[in-house]
Amino acid sequence: MKRVLVIEDLASLNAISGSVAITLLNAMQLHPAWLPSTILSTQSEGFGEPVGLSTDEYCRNTLDHWRKLAVRFNGLLVGYAPSQFLDWLPSELTKLQPTNCLIDPVLGDDGQLYPTVDTSVIVRMQQLLPLATVITPNWTELGFLVGENWEDEPNQAVLIHSAQEILRENPNLAVAITGVHLKNEIGVLFVAKGEVKFFGSPQVPGHFYGTGDVFSALLLGYLVQGQPLRNAVKAAQSGVSIAVSASVKLSGQERLDGLNLQPLLEKIVKGEISFEK
Repeated sequence: MKRVLVIEDLASLNAISGSVAITLLNAMQLHPAWLPSTILSTQSEGFGEPVGLSTDEYCRNTLDHWRKLAVRFNGLLVGYAPSQFLDWLPSELTKLQPTNCLIDPVLGDDGQLYPTVDTSVIVRMQQLLPLATVITPNWTELGFLVGENWEDEPNQAVLIHSAQEILRENPNLAVAITGVHLKNEIGVLFVAKGEVKFFGSPQVPGHFYGTGDVFSALLLGYLVQGQPLRNAVKAAQSGVSIAVSASVKLSGQERLDGLNLQPLLEKIVKGEISFEK
């Protein structure tokens, strides 16, 4: 089995972030390893201020141990990490040299920074971009990465221009912007060298926590499995749509715990996710 490394937070109470990635990657018949970038009592929204535990020393010592064992990873997923963790992470990523490196710059949503994120995290996330194969910001996070603080979702022309601004500095990178609205659909605006494509599905009313976590995990999984980037983006977006549709009947409080993944997991195991262009 191909081995992938997940560097994301552990929210002990909720099924989001790293726990979602591990679940999905296992279903995709990959072997995930997990370095928790921090341990939190809950996710950062809806439960008050979470209790946190630093994992810096553990993670650095673990990476040293794995190097002695000559462990190699076919893919790497970096999600939320606190500022002090991001201080030393770039040098470690350079040493790992995975074929596929996906960075999900978890910074905020709906025009605002998350409660546990400050401007120092933005700067450190910007410094990680040259190490990535693909990044998966939502429109809010894309704005922060290019020095903008959009209160409302910009139009597609602005989003494309901002993504291309990042590509000018990182020409081998691809940008998959999540949470983009087009007419009656919501989905992903994919921007790569010489290519722009929107992949969407019918919009469902309400807010669903963890959609970005599902998308980034699926995208990395499909890339490690050998799917072309464009096909992998489409399939990952389809997977998010399946999970959201299965979560519609959850109450607002229940949605804080994450998405209902069961129907998605069943389709992954049965190979029923579409890769059609």
